[in-house]
Amino acid sequence: MCSGGQLLMTSLCSFLSSLYRRWNNTVGLTLRALVYDPLVEGRLVYKAPQPAASAANKQQALAGPDAPPAAAPSTPVKHSHAKTPMWLRFVGLCATFAVSGLMHELMLYLLCMPGEYVFGYWFIFFFIQAPLMALEGVAIHRLRRAGVKVPRAGAIGFTTFVLMMVAYFFWFPPVEKHSELAHVIVSTINKGVAELLEGLQQLPQRLDKLVAASIAPAS
Repeated sequence: MCSGGQLLMTSLCSFLSSLYRRWNNTVGLTLRALVYDPLVEGRLVYKAPQPAASAANKQQALAGPDAPPAAAPSTPVKHSHAKTPMWLRFVGLCATFAVSGLMHELMLYLLCMPGEYVFGYWFIFFFIQAPLMALEGVAIHRLRRAGVKVPRAGAIGFTTFVLMMVAYFFWFPPVEKHSELAHVIVSTINKGVAELLEGLQQLPQRLDKLVAASIAPAS
């Protein structure tokens, strides 16, 4: 599900970041903690440095042993991979989207009827985001170095075009061509709307009966 603001994103990176923050924040944080960070850092549990504690100890040593303990600053240490090699960050990005693709393939398998499921479409849809984001980053970097400023409308149009093409080839086929999933979803929505309209049409009659029932004892 995409909001109007997400459809006006100027890059794939900003679109996907906004998508995970708005709709899949838990999944995004889980994938980062269990897939991306362990690969990039080479360990499963992140161990943050403690510069704040060392600064507090120095302040305590200068103040003397009789001084009250100095409180460490409450500002948390930022978790950054700025110094990590680009190739390692790319490997982590590919692995993250690969796991996300497998998760969506499992959901598609559970939604499809027996004999309808075709593996690969949704996996490719998510996995291909990693190289596309990498190529986008390289292109943006080179354009900035060359002094070229892409108009916002052009960036939005290009981002939307790429997303729509990827969705056309890899997201919609297993839903529309290889299964009855789209038909089932549309039929369910139509049935719900019909029941809602029928209830609204019967609402005046029910209100009349309710009013008549409340007046009858008084008379």
